[in-house]
Amino acid sequence: MDHFGDPGFGFHAAMAKVYGAMALRIATEVILPFDFVDYGRVIHEQIVLLENATRVDCERLKSAALKFKSAGKGFTCKFL
Repeated sequence: MDHFGDPGFGFHAAMAKVYGAMALRIATEVILPFDFVDYGRVIHEQIVLLENATRVDCERLKSAALKFKSAGKGFTCKFL
């Protein structure tokens, strides 16, 4: 890492600050600000990429991801 990945470890320090701030935010929330619809969309997109890359039939996985996304519409909480 010192030579090729992150000389000076600037990226590591920046990510430690980001993750630290996220941990503090999550630790103080009563309800976690989580967008289940967006998460379901991303899961579905990743399954499609996996299916295209491996030529494996992922219809059941894609169907489950879409059901998760649909069910998430009633549970999405966003906080500013």
